[in-house]
Amino acid sequence: MQNPGILPRSFDLDEYQRDVTLVRQLEPLVLALGQLQGRLEDTFLAAGSDAYSQTLLVYQAAKLACKNGALEQHLDGLSRRFARKSTSATAAANIPSAH
Repeated sequence: MQNPGILPRSFDLDEYQRDVTLVRQLEPLVLALGQLQGRLEDTFLAAGSDAYSQTLLVYQAAKLACKNGALEQHLDGLSRRFARKSTSATAAANIPSAH
């Protein structure tokens, strides 16, 4: 700093310079980690989408193969996962009762 005399006596110039140095050193790391986190989230979402699509195919194949009831208990769990909710049922569930 060119004019340290203008600062209050309680100002710790050495501490300030250490903080500025640390910020300059950490900045590229923070930026790199942010980019990595964005890429990781993109990969996570893509893998989740793929897994969901593949699970839906497994469910559909299992439904077709389940003519003898052998997979019925497993299909019940999957059917809840893939159940389509009607708009009117969802809207009715969100309306508070007048009681």
